[in-house]
This record gives sequence, C-alpha cells and structure tokens, in this order.
Amino acid sequence: MLPRYWGNADAAPQKGASLAVNGCGRFDDIDKDSLDYLKWLGCSYIWYTGAIAHAMAPVPAGDLKAMACSPQLRKRFALAAADAHDGRPAAAFVKGLAGSPYAISNYYDVAPYLGTLASFRSLVKRTHRAGLKCLVDFIPNHVAANYADHCGGIPDCGRCDYDWTDTVKIDYSDRSSWFKMLDIVRFWASQGVDGFRCDMVELVPHDFLKWLIENVKRDYPSLLFVAEVYDRNNYRRFIDEIGFDLLYDKSGLYDRLHALVCRECAMEANDSVSSSASARQISWNWQFLGDMQGKMLNFLENHDEKRIAGPAFAGKASRALAALAVSAAFNDGAFMIYEGQEVGERGLDDAGFSGADGRSTIYDWWTPEWSRKLNAIVHTKSYLSLSINEIVTQSNNCVSVREAELFCRYAVLLRSLAYGCCAEGRNSGCTDDRSYDLCWCQDSGEFDAERFFAFLRGNRLYVCNFSGRKRSLHIAIPQSAGEFYGCSFPKEIFITVPAFDFSVKELSVQV
Repeated sequence: MLPRYWGNADAAPQKGASLAVNGCGRFDDIDKDSLDYLKWLGCSYIWYTGAIAHAMAPVPAGDLKAMACSPQLRKRFALAAADAHDGRPAAAFVKGLAGSPYAISNYYDVAPYLGTLASFRSLVKRTHRAGLKCLVDFIPNHVAANYADHCGGIPDCGRCDYDWTDTVKIDYSDRSSWFKMLDIVRFWASQGVDGFRCDMVELVPHDFLKWLIENVKRDYPSLLFVAEVYDRNNYRRFIDEIGFDLLYDKSGLYDRLHALVCRECAMEANDSVSSSASARQISWNWQFLGDMQGKMLNFLENHDEKRIAGPAFAGKASRALAALAVSAAFNDGAFMIYEGQEVGERGLDDAGFSGADGRSTIYDWWTPEWSRKLNAIVHTKSYLSLSINEIVTQSNNCVSVREAELFCRYAVLLRSLAYGCCAEGRNSGCTDDRSYDLCWCQDSGEFDAERFFAFLRGNRLYVCNFSGRKRSLHIAIPQSAGEFYGCSFPKEIFITVPAFDFSVKELSVQV
C-alpha cells in the first residue's frame, strides 16, 4: 500500500500538478474501516510503501501557505527537497514532483506529506489492533543524493547504479556504514514495525546482510525480512546462508505466469506469438523450489511490474484469474496483492513523470481511479455482502459491474485461503493446506498440459484454464493423492472451467 494514494478522493487530478492541487492521502486516512477491510480480505501484513522520508521536488512557498503548514512541517519539506551533496538542485535529480520512495533522504523521519512519526506510530498501533502486522521499506543499496540525518549521514560511493540518478550507492567498505544501517533498522523496529521489505539485496554485500539480520534478530527475533531477489540461482543462499524469511519469486513463478498469460492473450487476439511459455513450467518451477517453496512471496503485481489489466500484460484483469489461482493457492508460501489489483487498476494514467507506462505512478502527486473505487467499497462496507449489485449501488456507480465481479472473485479466493470460508462464509472443512500437483496423471486428450493446470489444496480441487476457450474436463485423482493427505478422494471429477479462469470444487472426503 502506498499511503499517499489511500484516502485521497480527488476525482479529477491534473497531470503534473502540485501537491496543493492534487493532494494526497495521509497516515490518518488509513483508518479502522480500511484496516478492517484488509483483515476481512485475508491479509496478515501491510507493506506501507513510501512511509520513510524521501527526496522530493521543492514545494512552492505559496503551496505551503495554502496547505497551512506549520513552521516545523515547512522545515521538513525543505529538508526533503534539499540540494544534492554535489550541488545539484533537487529539481534536477528528483524524479517527478513527489519523488521516488526509494531515494531515502532521512531514515529517521517519515515523508512530511504523510504526517509525523507520532502519526505513523498511531497507524502502527491501529494496524496491530486490527489483527494485522506492518512492513516498511529498507533500501540497503542506496540513499538519496541529498541524504542527511542527525547521525552524520551514511558514507557513499559518489555514484549510482543503473539509471537511479536520484540516488548514491552506499559504501560498505567503510565499516561505519554497517553500524549506521543496523541502527536504522533497530530504530524502525522500536517504532513498532514488524518487518522490512528489503530492496535490491543482490547489489549489497552478502556478509553485511547476514550480519545485520543476525544482530537485529537478537533484540527483535520476530521481525520479518523480505528480500527483493531476481536470480533464482541465488534463492538458496539468501534463505540458508543470509537468513531472509521470504523472497520474491520473480524469476520463477511470476515470470512464467506472466509469459503464459501474455502468450495466450496474444493467441486469442490472433497476434503473432514466439513465446515458448507453457503451463508445464509451473510444475517445473515448483519442483525446482522444493523445500524453499514456503519461503517464497508470490505476486502478480507490485510497483515495479506492469498492472495485469494493462495492455502490456493481460489487457483485462479477468484474463489473469487462472494465474491468480496458481499464484495464491498452489504453494505453501505467501501471496502479495497490490492496492487496486482487486478492482482491475490498469496503470494507464499519464500523471506526469512516469507517463502511461502500465504502472501506477510512484513519482507524481496523483489519485489513481482505483483509490476512489476501493474507498467507496470500504467505507460503505458493501464488501461484506459479496453482492455485485450492492457494491455497485452503494458506491453510487463509482464501481462498475465488471469491477464488482472482479472484486468478488478476488475476495472469495483470498478469504477461502485465509479463513477456509466459502462464498457463503461457512467453513469449508479444508484442514490441510499442502498442495498436490495433478498434471502428471492426466492422460485424457482433453487435458492440454500446455494450457491447463490442476492441483489439490487439501480437499479443494483447482483447475486453471489459461486458454481463451471454455472447457469441460474429466480430472483424474490418483490414489497417491489420498495417501498424501491421509484420506480417500473420488477417482475422477468432471469440471467446467471458463476461458482464462479457474474453477474450484470441494471434494467429498473419507478418512
């Protein structure tokens, strides 16, 4: 969740406009109703993206006056918009007017437009009262080019990686950097956060990361460390040697699902296709992970990736429902949902710096359309009904029928995984969450292993259809599946699966 979006109800944001014109959400907008909704949906952690103070473009004095900023808040805005240490003005190196949340300007403060440290601590307390935990970003590779804190700053190399020209790389050859970063992580743990999403860890010395995690966990043993990792061949090292609790499975499951969905959507549109993507690769990735599967964080969207509903991915959110079922249910790891995903955000707003690139901008003062839609669903509490008509009606038609249908599909699936509930809210009786791949035993010609994927999760049968045609299938359930779960299943199930979708059937069980 990017707090700057949540709660900002501006219905007509202007491209490239200032904070005073377009406004933004604040920590206080993430209220009890918002947190109750996320708990209801099945979330256990909220990743508050962009909470920490980061570099931003200067806010004009007139805007600060119009926003009735206190002298203290004006000073905090000025620090975030200070010149780079090499003399470059903030306007020359900051990306967009809002700036990147990954160019941290002061690790001991929050973004001034969101609130204060006190209001952040209040948010953490509200989050915990709702039965949820929270993560913040830890960016160990770099800081903003104008970084400054009350501890004397962090030694840097005077250069940036890639095109991250608003940052400078941290110098870990200077041992003082190790202790400064350790102090930063301890500081945020003392504010009550429950863990960290650690950015681009493959660019950071591994011995430092191992030392950091070991030292922090002596004082805060329950902290969760999530690593953004892109090379599958590094997974084992980051889990077993360095000590991360969860890893992005980007180059594994995400890349395979993305390629498969894009391939099938292109074929449906009669576009030329050169991809070798296949549903078989889902099994291959699962086998590759082995005992690491429970350490994976699966996802279909985040701030770095193109939104599902945009033309660079599926074109329509409903065309990735088969991928959703695999990503969320075919594993014993965690699944991450990105804000607005459940109502089909397309990421096509031309907000300013980032343009209409298929991602929701993180650089501009903007209100994505999903923010108004989800706030309407949340604060009318229409989501509790899981009724498409009620969601549309109570939102004053801010939410379309198609969006309400998608929302309900997400909610039913995620709630069933979190709470074992069916659409009606009753417990399904599913007591074993381990997965069993059924693709190997499907001998009938009607099961196309290139486009279909079938698996058990306890007594639930999931059949995922990545093709553009509705299909009815006979799914064989081998005796070994019953032995795996310690029960007996029917030998065969007949099931119909819509195009680009999944179907779930609860099997009768004899123990």
